Amino acid sequence: AAELAGLAKLVNAGTDFSGQTVYLDADVDLGGHDWTPIGQVTALAKDSIQGSAFAGVFDGQGHTVHGLSLKFAEGNLGYGLFGYSTGSISDVSVASDGVIDLSGVTADLTPFGAIVGFNNGGTVSRCTSAARITDDGTETDTRRSLNVGGIVGINDYGGVVEYCVNLGSIHLPTPRATSVRMSILCSATGHIFQCGDVNAAPLGPV
Repeated sequence: AAELAGLAKLVNAGTDFSGQTVYLDADVDLGGHDWTPIGQVTALAKDSIQGSAFAGVFDGQGHTVHGLSLKFAEGNLGYGLFGYSTGSISDVSVASDGVIDLSGVTADLTPFGAIVGFNNGGTVSRCTSAARITDDGTETDTRRSLNVGGIVGINDYGGVVEYCVNLGSIHLPTPRATSVRMSILCSATGHIFQCGDVNAAPLGPV
């Protein structure tokens, strides 16, 4: 866990690992502590994306991350094991004890996905998540929309999501003052499966 947290610290400080490959050599237990994603988005607009992206290759070698806990924190606009990626992420799973908590989100369009929050032209391949995505918000929320996906929150700029499976549930309250853009299968290729329970009214493609 310390090495994975170290990777997050380096990427978020500006080391993008372009041209390098990072291997996950064993299963990891994050212990349920709030996770600081690998890569951060500091500004997210149609023509202006700023932040520190992971640009290398991450090979999970079939290993599983346990105890992933994600909560919104001011200053970051991308949430997942990886918050912001332009690189290649493959062969890693997030276990069923993972929890992605959307309550308290104040920034519009914030992307949440168990593997990657914002996949900006990168590739996510052969990944699985059984994490639970939930929100205890009410209709008084000030949020206008969220980008939520079992695997990837936003997949854009030619990004590829392929051969992935989401087994986790996505439960969001209704009615609510906000809209939810489901991106479980958006702009994906290959065989993508959503097997978990989805309880939300999607704004975009599921």
